[in-house]
Amino acid sequence: MRLTTHTHISRALSGTALAAAQKQAEHIRKLSEQGIWPYSRVYYDAYSIYGKNIFGIEMPFHQSIGGEKLLETIESHIDINNLARAAMETLRKPVITFARIHANRLFKFKSLWHRDNTEANSKKRHAILMNIYLREEFGFEIIKPEAEGLIYPTPNKSDGPQFDRLNIAVPNKYISRIDAKAGDIVLFNPFLVHRGAVYGERLHLHLRIEEESVLAKQKLEMLDYKSLRLLKSAHPEFQITDGRLDARGNVIPSTSGKQSPLIRRLARTARYFTPWPRREFFDASKIDDRIRVDKWTHSMMILQPPKQGT
Repeated sequence: MRLTTHTHISRALSGTALAAAQKQAEHIRKLSEQGIWPYSRVYYDAYSIYGKNIFGIEMPFHQSIGGEKLLETIESHIDINNLARAAMETLRKPVITFARIHANRLFKFKSLWHRDNTEANSKKRHAILMNIYLREEFGFEIIKPEAEGLIYPTPNKSDGPQFDRLNIAVPNKYISRIDAKAGDIVLFNPFLVHRGAVYGERLHLHLRIEEESVLAKQKLEMLDYKSLRLLKSAHPEFQITDGRLDARGNVIPSTSGKQSPLIRRLARTARYFTPWPRREFFDASKIDDRIRVDKWTHSMMILQPPKQGT
């Protein structure tokens, strides 16, 4: 098994194991929605009958929310290490460096096209992303590698994209779109252009896996959990400091702050259900020549690439 755009494994988790993972993830989601676990992401502060409109839950394996039970279920029934090795040959000693539950209930969601711009995706260090789907989910999109040059600027010398995110209207022929059932796994290269998208509810576990030998050179602390090795901040026993920094020194998002005024939240909620395009903001001066900007809808369309020799 080697990655092209992605590798899709059907029903890697099933039966009582899937039911247990679903129950554990739902418990963690409820704690986040109620504000008991503040280390979560609210992409759109809209109204939700469940509490906070959670889209992402950080450190889902943490022992203080019972997350080690979810990790135990995953470790016992999915051979994460060998799946990662089979998908990317440079991952001889895989380490889980990041974990998040992606979760939203009522609203359709579509993010902007992006690459995960970290050193983990450069030629000097290899990484892979793994989604473990706990509910049926349709919509996640990856640009086919042969089409990237037509759609997204080429990487600069530091192996990162020239800018972070774009709202681009991409023809379907250039897209690999994931239709996953509960228990499926999808692995993909984080440096490919992709975007989170779902038409309805989503609940999946999102893992980043990297090579231990390279992490060791960065003097990053790693801990074992049964057959798995994790970066310290992804481990169930990670001690959260007052500064809320992860093992790499990044600030852990927190939803402990106040919510937006109710009227604004209700207005944002209404926008989820309207058919009109939602405005997205970006620096138009950095957009590649082959992309035309529609100033009215703030969407973009692909132009034909220039012919060679012109």
